[in-house]
Amino acid sequence: MRGVIGLAAGSKANNPMTAKNTYRAYVGVGADSSGLLNPILNASLVGINTNITTPNVGTAFVQAGLYGTAKMSENRCWRSPKIDPLEVRRKSWTTWR
Repeated sequence: MRGVIGLAAGSKANNPMTAKNTYRAYVGVGADSSGLLNPILNASLVGINTNITTPNVGTAFVQAGLYGTAKMSENRCWRSPKIDPLEVRRKSWTTWR
């Protein structure tokens, strides 16, 4: 299970061909349940049983995103790359600097 709370903002205009520019931005903080973060897969290869596990990561995270467009002419617009989402995790917020 995942819980996220945050804030999003954007330009009123959504069509890059009619507006001079458009933008959207968001930031959020959240937490995952531990079952999502550390799955274990049981596998067998040539009769040898093994467990495949993921590294331990923190349950808290921060997400952020920003993208936009700019009108270049009547029939062309530039669109920023959409990097969605950027996520940062730490085990303990008290040690994050």
